[in-house]
Amino acid sequence: MAWYADHFLLQSKNGSEVMCTQMLSTAALTLLLPLIFCCSISCAEEVVEIPLNEIVTTGPQNGLQHGRDLFQQDESEHKRRSVEEYLRQIQSIARGSSNVFLVDATNIFDAISASFSILVGTRSADTPAPVNTAEPIRGSHWLVAYLGSGPSSPSWWKVEETKIAGNTITFSYRKTLPSPATKDIHPYFYWIPLGNLSPGAYEIRLFDTHLQVTSLLRRVEVSP
Repeated sequence: MAWYADHFLLQSKNGSEVMCTQMLSTAALTLLLPLIFCCSISCAEEVVEIPLNEIVTTGPQNGLQHGRDLFQQDESEHKRRSVEEYLRQIQSIARGSSNVFLVDATNIFDAISASFSILVGTRSADTPAPVNTAEPIRGSHWLVAYLGSGPSSPSWWKVEETKIAGNTITFSYRKTLPSPATKDIHPYFYWIPLGNLSPGAYEIRLFDTHLQVTSLLRRVEVSP
């Protein structure tokens, strides 16, 4: 059996130098290396990217789902009218700085309804807000982002990606280049389905890819 030896010197009590030898067999190395490799793989952070075509927005960006198309879906007339009213009120008060938070909802209709309770109501954003019903169905999370208000055409902001890396959720965007634009003021909201998040504390952030800075950061606690 082959052996590898590493030698080093230690100072003894009487001042003399003592040669020490550490030996590790090739057999031991053969056993340890796969274990070290597997540990490094398991510790690697899994990154999940949400497809752009799953994002629902009030903005005009191509490739995303537009809020105006939601009400063509097969939902009850009463529910469509209620959510349409929620969306109208949310957009009517949308002014000023950006915002980002989580809601707990099984579909986009409930996600908008849950957003209403934070944006218009008094609910805290420290935890994902559920839809305001007696027994809301939980376990499916959405990131809600508001970038601000701007002209409705061309798109004032462009979403580039949304990623989940461990317990960090990043919504990346940039402002579009200056160009002739409409003179109206339009709110830019985004609803991004994240699936069922594991319990724990999450950092959710808006990231400006042009400036390469985090423009907004919030900590949210997801319960079991």
